[in-house]
Amino acid sequence: MEALLFITAAAGKINLCLRLSGVVSSPSSHEYRFVYEPMTWADAQSYCRRMNSDLATIATMEDMKTLNKMAVMNNMVYTSYRTKVWTGLYRDGWKWSAGSRSSFSYWKSTEPNNSNGNEKCVLATFDALGKWEDWRCDVEKAFICSSSESSSASSS
Repeated sequence: MEALLFITAAAGKINLCLRLSGVVSSPSSHEYRFVYEPMTWADAQSYCRRMNSDLATIATMEDMKTLNKMAVMNNMVYTSYRTKVWTGLYRDGWKWSAGSRSSFSYWKSTEPNNSNGNEKCVLATFDALGKWEDWRCDVEKAFICSSSESSSASSS
């Protein structure tokens, strides 16, 4: 985990800004990174892929617990982004962006509902322990990138 502290002073005021960023590995050997620049699902996918990863695959409850812990740490600073972030899951037989089918699910009780027939992408809602909601893919949100340890080791 990296922590950067910025201190600026102007007109008799001192401003402090703490920025946390980092990668956390879960027992399932995925590495996750929260990205706080709002993007559509497709733009977020492209961003992650440019960084040699993909939108997050959440394969187990252990993965979900890891992400919830990361969200709690990040929310101390990034409170305006604490609720809904893109995952890699999308409605095509419920596949992950990386290509595998989803066998694990963590839906809110009223989801997926495919409201108006156009909710094809999935958000994790960290005000509800990371439970999932289906949403329109063209909405700009923060997102989570993930990679396996083997793919990140080979890109080093």
